[in-house]
Amino acid sequence: MNRAELFLLKSLFFPVQKRKFVFIKDTNDSKQILLNSKKINIMDAHGVINGIPIAIPKQLIYEELNGKILYRKGYQDVLNQTKTIEEIMGCSSLQSIIISLLLRYLYSNLDENEYEIATNEAGLHISLGNNLSADIALYPLAAATAYELNKHYFNIPPKIVIEVDVSIALDNISDVAYIHQKIQALFDFGVERVLWILTPDKKILIAEPNQDWILRDWAKDVQLMEGHTFNLMQMIQKKGYKI
Repeated sequence: MNRAELFLLKSLFFPVQKRKFVFIKDTNDSKQILLNSKKINIMDAHGVINGIPIAIPKQLIYEELNGKILYRKGYQDVLNQTKTIEEIMGCSSLQSIIISLLLRYLYSNLDENEYEIATNEAGLHISLGNNLSADIALYPLAAATAYELNKHYFNIPPKIVIEVDVSIALDNISDVAYIHQKIQALFDFGVERVLWILTPDKKILIAEPNQDWILRDWAKDVQLMEGHTFNLMQMIQKKGYKI
């Protein structure tokens, strides 16, 4: 990146008094970004905003859907230096407790000899241009153990995916369009069922391929799979949480 490009980058995202985004060279002469006093390899940063190529740290990328890079919610705050990367990485207290309750339900009710549970934004490599994450991915154990674990995303489909809210910045896509496109990509991958919990509305979207999608109040019973249902509101209230 030449000086003119660097000046453009600074002028786009940082007020004069906050221009701390600079390029440096380390001992092995590889370019890096200094962002919030942390060095990030320039090779791990890329992006285009308003048609202008700029360097965006990979840590701010959440998913790639239909060939489009989707950034984490709050990434612009990091670029503007009003927040650190760490401050936008976590989920809310409500989201974290919901995931915790669901995991406890899954571990307690599913046979560990039949199913494996992947969580912590489990990565799913669906195809070129489609790299998604799942809050909870439920795999048949036979499929999971046949897969050789490695440092890359899963390239085999889970049976069920559970999502909680939307974690991307809605720059060029609506939340409805994002949810629809992601679910369809998961179905194309081979996922059989998606449950998408929407905390602002206290609803759960239930989706299966070639079926009408159902939006249900989370105070009602929801079927995870045949023989297994849960009631999210009852789970929250049973623990004594206030929402």
